Amino acid sequence: MRPDGGGETREIQGLPLALGPFVGAALTPAAEPFRFFTASAALPSPTLPSGLAPLRHLFPGEAQPVLLLRPAPSSPFSDEQACGIQAALRAGAAELAHREGHLSFERHQGVWLLQLAGSHALICHGLSVVNRALAVLSPAVLNEAARNLHHTQRKEQNDIAIRRLLAQLPAALSAPTAAAQWHATLIGGDGELKRQLSHLLYGFPYSVAAEPPLPTHHHHRPITLTESGAESALLQFYPLPNGEAEGRWALRVLAQLYAPRYFQRLRVDRNVGYVVQCAFHRCADAEGLLFALQSPTFNVEQLRQLTDEFLLQMHHELAHVGAGELAQIQQALRQSLQRLSTESLQRAREIALENRALIAAKPMTLTQLTDWQQRLFPAG
Repeated sequence: MRPDGGGETREIQGLPLALGPFVGAALTPAAEPFRFFTASAALPSPTLPSGLAPLRHLFPGEAQPVLLLRPAPSSPFSDEQACGIQAALRAGAAELAHREGHLSFERHQGVWLLQLAGSHALICHGLSVVNRALAVLSPAVLNEAARNLHHTQRKEQNDIAIRRLLAQLPAALSAPTAAAQWHATLIGGDGELKRQLSHLLYGFPYSVAAEPPLPTHHHHRPITLTESGAESALLQFYPLPNGEAEGRWALRVLAQLYAPRYFQRLRVDRNVGYVVQCAFHRCADAEGLLFALQSPTFNVEQLRQLTDEFLLQMHHELAHVGAGELAQIQQALRQSLQRLSTESLQRAREIALENRALIAAKPMTLTQLTDWQQRLFPAG
């Protein structure tokens, strides 16, 4: 307010107020305006180590090559290590994004996954950047990793109970071995790109081992995780004990039959709570049927009993499923498995992680399905 501002005087709420035009002082820029410089088109040719590391090569005809690197689910790998890798790769990820490529380290389907995409030259350059960044973690990187880990843990503590249990499932499914091993898969690209990446992977700071043709499963009992507090939460995961092609198909069909019935009985009829889920789930290379409940009124034992009762009821009801419903479910599933994502990174994950070609998507009779139901969910 300026007492000598002049202008028109008005009375506002009983007080005189002089209104005049605002004259701002001319500002002189103190710094040069920001200019965005594009990255140089020339990429330095990385030095190729003499050795070769195992590299699985899938779908060479894919337009966008993608390299996926991940610690094996059975390898000892902590969230502290993951945050360290994320912090170390932050600058490299920014450089690749500047060059219209992609570099990230994120968790997908219960496993940490390093994703590298771009042109042939950019992927090779990116892997060389990764090797240098992970060779030695500086104190600044370790401090950033510690801050990120603390932030992640605080965020998980404030999450709902069922999500905390889901975050524990990968560790519950994994039996860590003594040796830490990583697997590498190239989706798309030609033989020359594979050769160069195999050499560069030889210089990767972690041991790279060949991806097994089929994931090895050692889960013959359901995984049960619980939490009691202001609300009770129950997570039960019934894993497929092996990677048998027919079993993988039966599991998906049963999930489609179980899911709506489970929701109707426990969420609608019994009003258990706002989290009632039954679905096919893939985690740490294991496939299975997931049951998830969270309730403010039922305790953990009551939630467990409700799920057990449902599974027992389904042993009787499955025999009465109509042929039309069964055929419709299988047709929709078959179409879903044949359809891959159009987004390059998601498409690469579907190809590399899900092994869809190894699912026996053939019409299954009710007798076959009942047999698999008994094997996956033994009655009594």
